Amino acid sequence: MVATYSSGSYTCSCKQGGGLNSAPEGGACIARTVVSSVASQYSSIQSSVTFRDMIDVSGNAASETVQSDTFSNNFIRAIGNCQTYGDLLACQLLANLCVLALYDDTAKVCIAYQALAKSRGSIQASPYNDQPLGLPWLYYGLVNRELPQTTQTHIPSLTLDVTGSTGFATIPFVLGVYALNGTFLGYQNLTTELQLCRKDADAMLGWNKATRYYTSSCSINLFNLVQSGYETYFYELFINQTAGGLYPVPVRITNYRAANGAQINANPSGTDWTGTQLMRRFFVLDTASGVLNGKAAVIRVPASIVFTIRKAPETGKIMLPIVDITYTERETSSIALQDQSVYSTPQISFSLAYEQDYAYMRQVLTILFSISLSAGVIYAFYIARLWNSRNLGPYDSIDIYVRGLHRVLLLSAKALTPKLQFIMRLLLSIAGALGPIIGVFVFVLCMYFFVFYKLQSVMFVCLPHASTDTSMLSLAIAAVTVAEIAYIVRTLIRQCTTHIFFVDWERSKGRIVSSGNDPSAAQLAPVSVWRGIFMANQWNMLQTFQRVQIEFTLIVLLVLLEGLKLRNLAAPRPGFSDLSVDTPNPFLLLAVDCLCWLCLVVVQRAFHFLLFGRFYRNKLLQFIDLLSLANISLLIFDSPCHGYYIHGRSVHSYADTNMEELCNFLRKEENDMVPRRGLQDTNHQSFEVFVTLKMRSTFDKIFDQTTVQQPEVQRLNRMVNRLTVGEVRGGVLGDPIKPAADVQIQQYRQVNKFLRSFIDQNLKELPYAIREKTYFEQFVTSPDPSEGNVFFRSELGFAQTLLYGAESHMVLAYAYLFSYVDISCDSPALAAFVVWITHTALCFIRRHFGEINVSKKTLLDWKFLV
Repeated sequence: MVATYSSGSYTCSCKQGGGLNSAPEGGACIARTVVSSVASQYSSIQSSVTFRDMIDVSGNAASETVQSDTFSNNFIRAIGNCQTYGDLLACQLLANLCVLALYDDTAKVCIAYQALAKSRGSIQASPYNDQPLGLPWLYYGLVNRELPQTTQTHIPSLTLDVTGSTGFATIPFVLGVYALNGTFLGYQNLTTELQLCRKDADAMLGWNKATRYYTSSCSINLFNLVQSGYETYFYELFINQTAGGLYPVPVRITNYRAANGAQINANPSGTDWTGTQLMRRFFVLDTASGVLNGKAAVIRVPASIVFTIRKAPETGKIMLPIVDITYTERETSSIALQDQSVYSTPQISFSLAYEQDYAYMRQVLTILFSISLSAGVIYAFYIARLWNSRNLGPYDSIDIYVRGLHRVLLLSAKALTPKLQFIMRLLLSIAGALGPIIGVFVFVLCMYFFVFYKLQSVMFVCLPHASTDTSMLSLAIAAVTVAEIAYIVRTLIRQCTTHIFFVDWERSKGRIVSSGNDPSAAQLAPVSVWRGIFMANQWNMLQTFQRVQIEFTLIVLLVLLEGLKLRNLAAPRPGFSDLSVDTPNPFLLLAVDCLCWLCLVVVQRAFHFLLFGRFYRNKLLQFIDLLSLANISLLIFDSPCHGYYIHGRSVHSYADTNMEELCNFLRKEENDMVPRRGLQDTNHQSFEVFVTLKMRSTFDKIFDQTTVQQPEVQRLNRMVNRLTVGEVRGGVLGDPIKPAADVQIQQYRQVNKFLRSFIDQNLKELPYAIREKTYFEQFVTSPDPSEGNVFFRSELGFAQTLLYGAESHMVLAYAYLFSYVDISCDSPALAAFVVWITHTALCFIRRHFGEINVSKKTLLDWKFLV
């Protein structure tokens, strides 16, 4: 084949002189005699496909004819090479084209296949006595004329026993898999390849257990299927017999139309196959037949797949199963992600009376795993790019403050180029996205082996035990742990460098007139600072608050694993009754460890949500209430243009008052005699805030803490100590409590005034809007920068700046760190100790540097934070 470049594009042609046709067919050169032979039999090639089972956007039945690239590119090559040379790959391709035509007797590809099959004869060995020689098997009764009701009476050499003592405990279905071009991809045991509803994973994996009826239905939005670029695969169903050998299982496609147009397979009966047409090959998703100009214009999905298994007269025997498939078709251009109608989101069902043994799902897991990882990387890239577009400015730096004895080490990334900063942020975002994805996949895989191996009465699944399998498991666990810890460290750095500002709304109570002084010279009464000190301490104590108590979790975990001997469930033996000591299987051990972790975490969170936080104490909500009583608001910037705001402006006259007046204020509030506490007289006090670069630059111009104090000011600060009077000491080495510089205090007052004006919307050049997040914004976390300053209602969103916000990632990291040490060292006690050390270190880092950050940003000496 020769590629010729002309006018900016390439044109392929076949070399002349070798008897080849000048124009390639389906990307390959074929002989002119083959083309002529096909042309003499068919006046024109089949280049179109008619989709007769479509519905329009209104839900009405419709049909559409599409000029299919798949058929026009492969028609001549498939028929010509198959009938001329007996090319098995071409014959497989021809069979696949007929399957894509839904076995339509008027389709030219099916007419060609039937003519070839009838001329070849059949294999005489039962049960393959209806398969044409040298051709794929598509139709029952085409060669040997066996009636469907006769096929129905066949009994495979198979015995079913629920206990597994005398036969199979499951129905052992097998799939032969083919690619569109006819390539045979191998045999694999059928598991969930035919199910599109992904709800209950355990039930899906056990769908073919003996004597159990299974039904699964759901509504699936087809947008994601269209966008995923799913490749069409073709399947042939078999059942594995006790003595070996595969027994073919027939399929009925209810959309099938005979030559006279009759749908003889419509409304099929599982007990009576008379008058129906049985087939062999089928597909699950069809994105190939409707390809037009390189894009799928129409997609086919199975609206229903029904397995019917009949019990044979002999005990433990079954009749030949039958599978009925009904396809539905949609035009892809009208499918929308937000459309929940029957057009974009059809009802899908799958049902079966019995379930087979679980098969190794390496191929399926690989596909799902790859798709999930790709989605995670894309999402992380999008979030990192979104952060850049929102926060691009002079604040793009990473500041890490490390305070020791008489020294402060400042490590800054301000010198990094914007591209390198973006790459760093992207890598950490990818770690945060892929850690949970890999963790979930590893956990689901191990739980599968644990549940289905331990529950079996006869062996139908083998546990991985090869060194390569265990090495891959250890590598996956290590990857999850490292990715999560990296993301946690990044989160802690961000939390310990947030900009925290307490907005004081308290007003002076009047002027102070000294005895004998002129009233005109009276000064305003100062506003007490102790409310701010108190709230700074409350915030400091909240920094390491978590719902899940790791120490308690580790103690109970050791009791379950060692005390109750649940760790011995990881021994490679079926059943749950034997808890004797044995060498654990790594896959089962990870399942047991993570399952215990999951149960303890769920119990603690449920207890906190249903009981403790609801009826006793919710520290986060109490903090909001305290801010309102103190007449102080809290503004937090965790990135240059993003943060959280808690509106604590009191609805009463003053907050700095005595107990009696405070109680009177609360009674008025209880009796609804004052406005509501929320911003703009609403009940909403906590917000997620997105501000513009203009607003943030104005804030930083007023309150610049990076200005180096003059030596004179520093000497004055060492001399003046209003709080200690030179005697009160603090710290390990007796350092005095140091006051803030006068210039910083002045800046603090100015920014307090600025923020009060901003929140009261008295700055026309810096307006803001208050609204709810849209559905899309709940995932991308950022509005369009053109909207300006935006306040999103978020009751506990500010918890993301506390250790509380990293709790889920920490629990996942601890669970996999525990499992890794337990598997490697065979010691849950050592694993618990390593997790405790790690947790203690992370909490210390968060507490210590968070305290320094609060002290630095609130102008309070860190010794005020008790």
